[in-house]
Amino acid sequence: MTGTTLARRSSALVAIAVVAITNEGLAQHGEVTYTRDVAPIVQEKCQICHQPNSIAPMSLMTYENVRAY
Repeated sequence: MTGTTLARRSSALVAIAVVAITNEGLAQHGEVTYTRDVAPIVQEKCQICHQPNSIAPMSLMTYENVRAY
């Protein structure tokens, strides 16, 4: 698998997570925030691989990292 393919899949997974929590977050809280709604998902599902010196092609450890994708 190429780095580009892996990056696309990673981006797609982040997008899916955001869409999923957006629908739930809007119903429960009215407004979706990165800190409350997105960060916990990224921390649980993505950061195990997406951290410096790990197997994933980019870091997703900070808001700035995630926002870029």
